[in-house]
Parts: sequence; structure tokens; C-alpha cells
Amino acid sequence: GVYKQVKISCSGVGLTTVYRTLELLRKIGVVNHVHFHDGCDRYEINDGKPHHYLICLNCGKVERTNLCFIDKMQKILEKDTTFKITEHCLSFFGYCRFCQLRK
Repeated sequence: GVYKQVKISCSGVGLTTVYRTLELLRKIGVVNHVHFHDGCDRYEINDGKPHHYLICLNCGKVERTNLCFIDKMQKILEKDTTFKITEHCLSFFGYCRFCQLRK
């Protein structure tokens, strides 16, 4: 994870410092926080585009796709509900190619 990567280049940093820094980066919009059903939190650079995920139910592999068909629905939702949507995240669950071949 993130902490292991940080420890490689900065061995004296603590776990709390890493997660406080990630939370600050999230608050100012530099990174996005993504929580999957496996209980693991993930952080990724905020490139201003919505991200969607393909998650294998067998091996847990997570693939990100930039294909987005939600934008039109988001505009309709905002118009119909007066709710201002600032971001969205969509996950599809199924089986990756490798796990399909193994079955």
C-alpha cells in the first residue's frame, strides 16, 4: 500500500502521518479516495475525470476504465432533483478474463 511505498524512501515517517497527509490531499482535491467492498481504501491522483472500476469477484483484481456513460444521467439528476453532484464513482462486479478461463 501507500505506507509501504512511503517507508521505502522515508523510513522515519509514521502511518498516522501518511494517512493524515492523504486526507489533506483529498480535501484539497489532489487525490481521490475510493473505497471498495473488500474493505480496502485506495487513493489515486485526481485527474478531473470520473473513474469507473471493473472488480473481479473471484481474485479481487481491480481494473479502472475511463469509459463514462453517466454524465448525461448526472445532468438529468441535477436538473430533476436540484442536487449538485460534485463527483461519482461506479463499480461493476464480475469475473476477470483470467478467472473466467479458470472456471
